[in-house]
Amino acid sequence: MAILQLCGECAMICPVVAAQMKDGVPIIDRGRRIGCGVCAPACPTNAVVFEVREDKIEVKPASTFRELHH
Repeated sequence: MAILQLCGECAMICPVVAAQMKDGVPIIDRGRRIGCGVCAPACPTNAVVFEVREDKIEVKPASTFRELHH
């Protein structure tokens, strides 16, 4: 039986705080995700998998940080 490592790397690297540790478990706020994907390669156990948001498939990405958050 494999033991999943709950290290919190995803929460530490997330630029928009979409991933947070709660009671030792990583929680992903799907509404805050921006689709940058930095959390997936940071995960040493591949527990985080990048997926495209259905509501963002044909949306042009923000060109600046300010545009992204306003």
